[in-house]
Amino acid sequence: MTPTCPVLHCTLKPCVHSASTDATGKATPVSAPTSTWTCPTHVNVNDGQQLIIHGATYGRGDNTTCSSGRSASELGNVNCSTLCSLCVHRCNGKSSCIIEGFNLMFGDPCVGTYKYLDVSYTCISRSTTCERTLANLRCDDDMVLSVYDAFYGRRDNTTCALGRSSAELADVNCSSQVTDIVAQRCNGKNSCLILGFNSKFGDPCAGIYKYLDVLFFCKGKKLL
Repeated sequence: MTPTCPVLHCTLKPCVHSASTDATGKATPVSAPTSTWTCPTHVNVNDGQQLIIHGATYGRGDNTTCSSGRSASELGNVNCSTLCSLCVHRCNGKSSCIIEGFNLMFGDPCVGTYKYLDVSYTCISRSTTCERTLANLRCDDDMVLSVYDAFYGRRDNTTCALGRSSAELADVNCSSQVTDIVAQRCNGKNSCLILGFNSKFGDPCAGIYKYLDVLFFCKGKKLL
């Protein structure tokens, strides 16, 4: 199952049953399912997209989801779930993520109940622009920008490093949080240009070659 997230928010619920029982009463695990989450690449997004996981639970919270062909006893326990912290650690920040072997990964919160993995996530875009160049955030024609997070500075020695001296890349703990400034300038627009980073954001580390890093998503105008 490979869903995509063309809008702001997606919920994925792949199904899984913990075990079947043979004539001797011995539980036999069924084949382990696989869940894949993938963010699409929009034409006007510079650097692709990545997953932000808002929450994930494994179990059953109602008797309708993943119920086709299941007996009443397999659907009866609707207060059965466990949090999937592994989904957050494994998938956040990636463009796609595969989770498999649910019972082995998460444990079995209710043996005999037909369960599902319920994941709520957003596909978010990243734009990284080097100092003294022009940042251009854009969405497809029928979408508008919404800024999730932004910083200006340097947090590693590889981004925007081409042609720079070791001294210009030395401080990797240098950044200013500029989410509010970028959001005020760009939110609700189809595209947004930002120039003159030091004059707009200040200089968090003089002598270091910096970059503007923005996480944003594109949403329909009707959601404003």
